[in-house]
Amino acid sequence: MKNKKIIDERQELQSLKNVKICWTVAIFLLGFSVIVQSVIFTASPQHYMPELGILLIVCILNIALDVRQGNLYTKEMQNPKANLLLYVTSSLAASLVVGIGNYLKYDFPPIYILAVVIPIFMVLLVLMLLFDYFYRNAAQRRIKKLNKQLENDENL
Repeated sequence: MKNKKIIDERQELQSLKNVKICWTVAIFLLGFSVIVQSVIFTASPQHYMPELGILLIVCILNIALDVRQGNLYTKEMQNPKANLLLYVTSSLAASLVVGIGNYLKYDFPPIYILAVVIPIFMVLLVLMLLFDYFYRNAAQRRIKKLNKQLENDENL
């Protein structure tokens, strides 16, 4: 009986890991699709608004649930180098797409791509770092509140 329970818990944990991987891939592909459609193609905003709306709702919901539950000490959050690498690469990718899109749309000299890429990269990186800072502070406050409630419950 105990062996069956352990297997079920392992399967459940693996299933949750698989779901996380799938959602992460879906979010990245949806975000990339929105960026490509809005910057490189000449699609009107109505064509990619549903994707942008879904992406924003899913991201905000994920962050709100993590903050509400105090999920700060996850494996991903414990590796600041990996987080910084993620922020730098995603900022660079988004700024390159915008720079290349403007180059293709407006046919300006290739050196002007840097004039677009560098400021957008810096703004996106700063925004990501600021949001990470606020997320960590909010999660820390929630953890303190949950710990205080737990202490109060134990004292009663």
